[in-house]
Amino acid sequence: MSNLIFMKKFLLAVLCVIFVLVCIGTCGSLMSSNSVNSSVDSDTVAVDTSTLMTEDQHPTTKKSWDLSTSQDDMDDSKSYWYSLQSDNYANFDFPYEGNSYLTITVRWMKKYGYDVLLEITKGQMVGNEYNGTNYVRVRFDGGKVQKFYYNEPNDGSSNLVFLKKAHTFIEKCKSAKDIIIEQEFYQEGVHQFKFHVDEPLPKKLK
Repeated sequence: MSNLIFMKKFLLAVLCVIFVLVCIGTCGSLMSSNSVNSSVDSDTVAVDTSTLMTEDQHPTTKKSWDLSTSQDDMDDSKSYWYSLQSDNYANFDFPYEGNSYLTITVRWMKKYGYDVLLEITKGQMVGNEYNGTNYVRVRFDGGKVQKFYYNEPNDGSSNLVFLKKAHTFIEKCKSAKDIIIEQEFYQEGVHQFKFHVDEPLPKKLK
């Protein structure tokens, strides 16, 4: 009788041990699964954040004409300047060595109306009204090459000129995204300057 009781207690103890081991194994599997899921979620969030940071650090911008304005204190009239600097530059010899860019400026002032100015940062433009060499060659969007004659400023500056057919030039700029201007420079020969914009000159300038 005592042996039977002992055997029952022994079997009960074995069953208890087996039950405990099964429970431990099940809990371990659940914890491992949760750990893996947590790791995957964490990695996914990290990737998304990295992508957002990259987009913020490298915003997409469109190149267009730069606009600046001023106001006359006497009659409150506004003046408008639309400027575009060349994408490339020329390297002249002394005393104009370094990067020389060409800038197109479309200007409107109440006193003068519309003007188109071409200005080189360093260098001297060559052109003589008496022998008909006071012009630049211009090409809009791969079209036909056109000549635009110019006047020199009253102060005798050689790095700046005013185009004569300003309205014609402006109308072309309102649709053109690519412009090439060719000009001769003192002791430097002929140079071409290229301009590209994603947005042409606005239809309405003022």
